[in-house]
Amino acid sequence: MASGGRTRKFRPHWALLYALAVAERDPESGQPTKAVCLMCRVFTRDETEGARRRKPRTKVQCFSPPWRPDNMRRHLEQQHALRWAEYKELSDEDKRAYFPPNVAISTRPR
Repeated sequence: MASGGRTRKFRPHWALLYALAVAERDPESGQPTKAVCLMCRVFTRDETEGARRRKPRTKVQCFSPPWRPDNMRRHLEQQHALRWAEYKELSDEDKRAYFPPNVAISTRPR
């Protein structure tokens, strides 16, 4: 974690690395204030073998400051294990093409 009271800034390469899309930005600074999981947006969550059966979650996972890449990774490992294993082995070019164009990974302000 950052020391001295400084907060970690969203790093643009996280969008591709963790299959995120920037959903909201600060109007003054242009810095991301909310990112969403593209796997949640496009696919359903994986069913865990042997887990209690509950109603499937339909909510898209959102991340906001303080930015915690460990939480992003844990979400992918726990909720999208099969697709995450497949996704992280892809090249950057293949990762960009993994999702439909209407939910493309965006790191730039609109």
